[in-house]
Amino acid sequence: MFSVYKILTGESLPLEYYAAAAGETLVLGEALKISSGAIAKASGADSAEFICAGVKLSDGRYPVLRLRKDIEFFTETVLTSASMGVSVQLSTDGLGLTATTGGCFKVTNISAKGTYGIFTA
Repeated sequence: MFSVYKILTGESLPLEYYAAAAGETLVLGEALKISSGAIAKASGADSAEFICAGVKLSDGRYPVLRLRKDIEFFTETVLTSASMGVSVQLSTDGLGLTATTGGCFKVTNISAKGTYGIFTA
């Protein structure tokens, strides 16, 4: 699950609301992309555009945070120091990372509890 660690500009983050693609059930903290005009899980080398920020509303839309380069995120995925400064791919469930390079998440720090970074694409 991706959580906001810090906002480098100190601004608050507005929520946006979008319907999910047919057949998609989204979960809190999941990386998302736009697919055929709706939001869907992002994985692998996909370019994530949003993070799911809550449960589905009664009108069928989900609250999401739009990704920006001034927001640093944390995920419990623990990578090795070899991933420092590298852009890595998203896990298949859209809730974490893999050590595979060529993704949209640039690793800025690694701790024993997880990985920090910024979505770049």
